Amino acid sequence: MQTQSSGSYITKDLILGINRLWSQTDGGVFDSLECPSCHHRSVSIWFTHPRADQYRTWFICKQCRLEARFINSGPPKNYTEARINEHLQAHDSECLARARFPWPPR
Repeated sequence: MQTQSSGSYITKDLILGINRLWSQTDGGVFDSLECPSCHHRSVSIWFTHPRADQYRTWFICKQCRLEARFINSGPPKNYTEARINEHLQAHDSECLARARFPWPPR
C-alpha cells in the first residue's frame, strides 16, 4: 500500500482508516466517505487500469492531501470503467513505463 497524507508520518490509525475505506469498496460506495486523516466525508474511490493485467484502486480526499493507492491482483470487486480517473490512470501508466524492473507477467 502506498500512502501520502498532509502529515509528516503515517500512523496506525491512518492505516486502519484506509483499510476501512478499502472494505467499503465491496459495498459499492464510492463517494462521500469519511477521511481517516481529516474526518470529513470527502473521500472518493477511483480505479485505474493502466495495462491489460493491471488494476489500481485510489482513495482521494477533497479536503486534505490524503491519497492512498492499492495495487490490485485483478479487477477489484465493483470495478467499473465509469470510475476510471484518467489523470490517475496516466500517472499509473507513466510509473509502469518508467519502472526499472518490469512488472512480472501473470
